[in-house]
Amino acid sequence: MLMQSQQEMINYNCPAHLVLNYSSKLLYFALLLILLFFTPPASAAWSTLNSGSNEELLTMDFPVNATTGYVGGRRGVVLKTSNGGNTWQKQSSKTTNSILDIDFIDNQTGYAVGANGTLIKTTDGGTRWVALNAGTTAHLYSVNFPLDANTGYIGGANNTLLKTTNGGQTWTPQFIDGGYVMTLVFPVNDQVGYASTVYGTLGYVFKTVDGGQNWTRVFDIEDAFLY
Repeated sequence: MLMQSQQEMINYNCPAHLVLNYSSKLLYFALLLILLFFTPPASAAWSTLNSGSNEELLTMDFPVNATTGYVGGRRGVVLKTSNGGNTWQKQSSKTTNSILDIDFIDNQTGYAVGANGTLIKTTDGGTRWVALNAGTTAHLYSVNFPLDANTGYIGGANNTLLKTTNGGQTWTPQFIDGGYVMTLVFPVNDQVGYASTVYGTLGYVFKTVDGGQNWTRVFDIEDAFLY
């Protein structure tokens, strides 16, 4: 009843400037509650880690948990952490080309791609990286092995889209008319996937439902680069 009486006072009896003042107090009170109860805790803030490298770092993957992860960057730099990023160890990637994407299936087996057709693989957590032949010298921007170490996809410049079913030993070209294949995502299995591409000033998204045999354009946008 008290609340109802106050509301009637606001609606019918108060001068306009008092109504505005009352509304402002309600607004300030609501904002105060939001700040008090919905401010993210300090633990949610980002903190800077020291990689120990002066090279520009371009890609990262923590395949299993927040403890073991890998980063790649300019001049073939590959780094590994086993303690959540507190310290990093440089690995020998056997290349000086920039590493543009890394994908690990687990903490041991992973692939990395990069400039000038660079494709490397490790099966021992990066202790030893081995060069694979992708059959192209185009810059490779994306690598994705959705389920296991056998079936995977790589994408890159000049409509480059390749698939392997034998752990990277051989690669089969797939047709996609999208220019530069920047990102490959297979969220559920190795059959249904998406590719974002850049062609001139246009950005496209393609989709496959048959393991890459056919790619259909499902979205496009002008003057935007989709990475």
